Parts: sequence; C-alpha cells; structure tokens
Amino acid sequence: MQFRPTRTRRGWSLAVPQEGADPIALEVRGARVRDGAVRASLVVRRGAAIVVTALVTLTSQSARKRFVDNLREKGVVVPEKALVALDAVCHSSAEPADGSENHDPAADEHAPLGVSRPLVELLDAVEGLLSRYVIFRTPAQRTAVVLWVAHAHTFEAVEVTPYIHVHSAEMESGKTRLLEVLEWVVPRPWHVIGPSEAVLFRKIAQEVPTLLFDEVDTIFRGAKSRTPEAAGLRQVLNAGYRRSGVVPRCSGKDKIELVDFRVFCPKALSGIGAVLPATVASRCIPIVLARRTKSEVVAKFKQRTIRAETSLLKRALTCWASTAVECLRGVEPAMPDGLRDRAEEVWEPLVAIADLAGNDWPAQARQAARDLNGDCADSESVGVQLLGAIRAVLDETAAERLFTIDLLRALVERETEPWPGWWGREVDQAKDDEVPRKPAMELARYLKPFEVQPTPIRIEQRRGRGYERAGFADAFARYLQPQGREVVTTVAAQGFEASRPPLDAIEVVTPESVGAQGLSRCHDLHRGDGTKRDFDQPPREPGEEG
Repeated sequence: MQFRPTRTRRGWSLAVPQEGADPIALEVRGARVRDGAVRASLVVRRGAAIVVTALVTLTSQSARKRFVDNLREKGVVVPEKALVALDAVCHSSAEPADGSENHDPAADEHAPLGVSRPLVELLDAVEGLLSRYVIFRTPAQRTAVVLWVAHAHTFEAVEVTPYIHVHSAEMESGKTRLLEVLEWVVPRPWHVIGPSEAVLFRKIAQEVPTLLFDEVDTIFRGAKSRTPEAAGLRQVLNAGYRRSGVVPRCSGKDKIELVDFRVFCPKALSGIGAVLPATVASRCIPIVLARRTKSEVVAKFKQRTIRAETSLLKRALTCWASTAVECLRGVEPAMPDGLRDRAEEVWEPLVAIADLAGNDWPAQARQAARDLNGDCADSESVGVQLLGAIRAVLDETAAERLFTIDLLRALVERETEPWPGWWGREVDQAKDDEVPRKPAMELARYLKPFEVQPTPIRIEQRRGRGYERAGFADAFARYLQPQGREVVTTVAAQGFEASRPPLDAIEVVTPESVGAQGLSRCHDLHRGDGTKRDFDQPPREPGEEG
C-alpha cells in the first residue's frame, strides 16, 4: 500500500483505511528537524473524535514501533510505513532554501513520493559521485562502496550487514573525505569520532542510523585495544553485524532494569592502519586508500556543492528502497568461488543488489568479492601466515622434520616477512645447535592453537626437539589453500615487515597496518660474513608494553 500524505494548513495529513471501520486520519503538526530526526506532534483522529495526541520522533524506528503498539491497544491499526511516509515529507519540507553550508545531510533523507529511477542508473550515479571526490586504488574498492550505499538503504531486507573498513598507512589519504561524501547519500547518517560504548549502543537502538565511525585507530591501536572501553565497543560492533544481535545492559535510574539494546545498522569504519580486532575485521570489506599523487586530481569538497549534487540522488535512492526491500528479502544469489563462509555472508547482500541492477554490476560485484575478501586477500592472521611460511620452508627443504633451531633459522632467512624482525637477532646470536629460548617459546605458542607442538626427533646423529611435517597436516588442510595456489598473502609480498603483536591478541597484519605503525627496516645486525641484515624491534613478552 502506498501512503501519500497531503499538505494542510498546519502541517501534513494522511488517511489510513481500517477494516470494517471508518478511516483513521494522522495529522502532523509543528514538525521540526534536529540532528537529522523529525520530531512532531501527531494527532490521530477517527472522524471528528481524537483518539490520541502524542509527541513522536518519526525518524526513530523504536519510537514509531512504540506509537504503533500503543494505537493497537486502543483498537487502531496503523502500519509503520504510514509513519515512515510522514517522516519523509516532513524531512523534505524542512529543507532550508538558502543552501546553507551548515545544512544537515540527514535533512535530505527522503524522496518526494513518486520519484523513481532504475537501480543501475542510481549505482552509476553514486559511482560517479564517489569518483569525483575520492581516489580508489582499485575498481573493486569503488564497486564495493557503491553497492554498500545501496545496501544502507535496504539493510532491513537482510540478516547481516557488511561493514566497510576504510584505512590507510598514513593521514591525508581520503578516509574522512570518503565518509563525508557517504554522509550525503546514505540514510540517517551519523558521522562520529570517539563515541563511548553507552552512546553508541543507545544511539543505534533509538535511531538506527548509518554509522560512519571515524578514527577507530585511536580506540583499537596497541595497548588501548585492551582497555575495558575498547572491549565494550568491540562487543557492540561484533553484535551489530547480525539482525538478532543485541548487547544486554543494565539501565534505569538504579541500574536494575536489564535491557537488550539492538545494535543492528549499516556501519562504515575508518582509521589509520588495519587495527580492528580480528572478530570485527572478519565482518568487514577492506577499503585500503593511499595518499594521492600530484597527477591524481579530485574535486574540491564544499557542502553547498555536495548538497546540490546529492539531493535528488539521495531522494531517488530512498524511493527505490521503499519497494526494493521486499524484492531483496530472502534472496540467495549465486556466490563466486574462492570465498570462505564469512566472506560469502558479508558479500551476499551486495551481490544480491548487483544482480537486481543488472548490466555489468553482477560481474563487477563478484570480482570485487574475490579481490577484496577472497582466499588470497591480504587478511590472514599472524598464525595462519606463520603456517604458510612453515609449509614453504618444509617444501623448499624437502624435509619431513626439522629441529626447532633449523626451522627458526629458515624463517628468519625470509627477510621480506615479519619473522626476521621478531626473532632474527637472537637466532643469529645462538651458537651452533643452541636453541634460543624466547623465539622457540613464542614459535610454540603461536602454533599451539593449531594443535601443533614440538616433539623429540632424530635426524641422522642429531637429537633434539623439533617439528614433523605430519604434525602440521591437519592445520595445513584446514587453514591453508591446497598446494599449487598462492597460499598466504603476507606483508612480505608488499616489501614490509611487522612488529610482533601481543600473543594474547589476534591481529590481522597488512601492509597498511605495518606502515601505520611507522616501522622501518633500519636496525642493523652484522652477520658472521660481515654483511648487514635489517631487523625490527625484537619481540616482547605477552603483555609487555612497547
């Protein structure tokens, strides 16, 4: 059913049919838009009689639901879509006409009823807009962000919402600019820096915004990632990925009321480095930006300009979404090969939108999924990277078993990978077959979660503790790709090294996270042959501050 409010002298009016009874009239008076939310006096009439009068935040999904439930108790049935339609026209009529640069992008929230454009045209328009202001490193990144914009308008149709994680090695790479542009084309934008856990889950539960969370690196980097504040925010982000996700908190005056806060909403996260906890990163599509070169030119970002560019586009997206939600609900598109279970789940809503658009978008979406979240994407944990390096060592040496010291020596010889910076100094200083205690213990700790442990072995006349290929068989089969394919994309492939993360933390190592830490390869240690080798800082004990 289409609801079409009509303009009245006092505001807006909408007739809602009732089965076996006279229609109900909803009258909106004194509507005001503040922080992107419409708050108005709502009068419900049956004929000349007033059923109820209430002050309602029409933009808030929870407020609308409470109002609808209250009316149902009075025997009045009003679909929530009717309130959404009133919210739409109130937003449209509240737009300032002076083109003020202080204009809230959320005031462009809803389209005038009747505006409609094909989805493929909308996606092309969003792509053109983003390309004017942001330099993407690959077409796959641009495709992902464009489809995510459409998803933000239709996330009510799906069970999970993919996160966008925009990050770079250094500042001034376009991360915040991308969020600023997105703010003008997504529904109910909330561009925020450093919210507390309580602010975050209450805001999401009350208003269901599109979260544009900037500077997440200030929360999840280094020792800060182990604070109670960071743990609370991580829980909200983990739970908010799935529609059924809630965070239970004590609320009320005396903090004795247990409330499940729903935290499901579209989310884009931005910051320097790939510093997100692994559980959050697995829910993300990585968008890695870099500082522009002099030959790469973008348009100047001005609010008065962006408003003029996006006003009709955002309205058209909202209009499209009003009917597309039902089309997308329950759709299970064919997913490309090379994606793991979580990656398939992340990309499924976006691929469904691409299929709905047609033209080149279905192929582009599937290619982007493979490029950004495929098995060979640069998103493996340190433990999985270590497994890949060990398998490569075993293959290169054609060995069925290796002593711990021999394995460590082979690992630190892989100078374009992290291991030289972690263990190189102590391994090089070890005499003959002496096993450096600290690197050996750390190697064993990294392998223990994969159920791989050092055992007594014998090779010819030598005896000692080491590792057998057979002991890695199960871990190799479960966590690495079959032989003959690229197994693990490490920081090595990009010419970077990384400092060792705490052993009690799970961290995704990428070239960007390494660069963001300001690491260099300038620590020199003389080999016995007089040459030098580069090292990063030696590894620390778990929990030791750097």
